[in-house]
Amino acid sequence: MGGMGLVLAALGAKRFGDVRTAIGLYCALTLVHLFCNYRSLKLVALDWLNGWRLHWVVGEFLDCLNGVMGDVDPSDFHVSNPAEASKKEPLLFLPESKPIDRQSSQYPILMGVSFNKMVQLTHRSPSSLQSNLTKGHGTRRNNYILAVGRVSKAKRCILVAFFSDSNNSEKAKAYLHGCLVRRALTSLLADCKGGHPNGGEMGLVQQAEEAAERKLVQIWPIFEKVVTDAGWKLDKTECSTEGYELHLM
Repeated sequence: MGGMGLVLAALGAKRFGDVRTAIGLYCALTLVHLFCNYRSLKLVALDWLNGWRLHWVVGEFLDCLNGVMGDVDPSDFHVSNPAEASKKEPLLFLPESKPIDRQSSQYPILMGVSFNKMVQLTHRSPSSLQSNLTKGHGTRRNNYILAVGRVSKAKRCILVAFFSDSNNSEKAKAYLHGCLVRRALTSLLADCKGGHPNGGEMGLVQQAEEAAERKLVQIWPIFEKVVTDAGWKLDKTECSTEGYELHLM
């Protein structure tokens, strides 16, 4: 297309006898070329979840959860399929069409952290965290460790450390789990209404983690079904992490 633009620009310049015309025609055809490339990329529907798609799909799923009363049924949920998500996913370094919600910025989820970092930032004792390392693969409920920590006095975070045998589907599960924890934290803090929570901060965090764990057991099979029915391949999930894994000897 670029070579064709040069040829057409040269022919146009020869006909009109103006170098500015040639430059103008070349720039116009280059813009048409870039626009066509942009539109063609928007038509590519990838069926795996990267960081942006995972955030989008989990957000849609949890938005549906807000409106569910009583028993949870898969028919109550709808998430974008790959073709719909491709039209919304930003290709340029521009603001996203779906703004990051306040909870995401207030409680960032740090995936793939080292065990040392988790010990330093979380409220849990090292012995409590280390007890997770002694469990075999068959006895662990989740193939990762999740805990609430603090990156500063004013800002909490949600830490996720993966075992070396964690698969891609479990990365999606860990992200959903983290989103449930920060929803629970937000709800519990709102109930306190500026007062001190029962049991202090550690009690609040423990309540949030326990509530999120119970909810995860209930909705993870539904999330798997809804997302798979929409056309996503959870076993191909690829989201950015800090790159650390827990290797058991």
